[in-house]
Amino acid sequence: MGEMEFMTVMEQAPQLEQWGVTATQLATLDRLVRLGMASGHMALRGLWRSGSWLAVGSFVTWGGRTIFLKGLSTKAGRSVFALHRVMDAAIEEAVGTSAVMDMAGGHAHELRRFYAGFGARPTLYLHAKANRLPHFLRWYKQRSD
Repeated sequence: MGEMEFMTVMEQAPQLEQWGVTATQLATLDRLVRLGMASGHMALRGLWRSGSWLAVGSFVTWGGRTIFLKGLSTKAGRSVFALHRVMDAAIEEAVGTSAVMDMAGGHAHELRRFYAGFGARPTLYLHAKANRLPHFLRWYKQRSD
């Protein structure tokens, strides 16, 4: 599966509206996928059947970890557990090469249940704040904190 195919499936997914994904966020994902593929740290996986993609996933391997970055299943794919198959294949491929399979979960009950089916355990992630103020204001803010 290539970058363009992956992004086409992502862009056409009805879930994006439900998730509130903006055009800017999609453009960021596109740049991330292109950079990941060019660097050799990303693999794109999918399940193809009857002339269409039923599920797609992007996986980043770095520092002894394989990270499930983003993926989704189409309506037709959900009925045949297509994303489960994509995840299962990625886990099988990562065995022996990655010490950790990071599913980069979320707070949605369905997502937690999905990941738990692969043996995932809840993990607290730290949050980072980006200070995008102009340089002179950043300096001033750091002095006043």
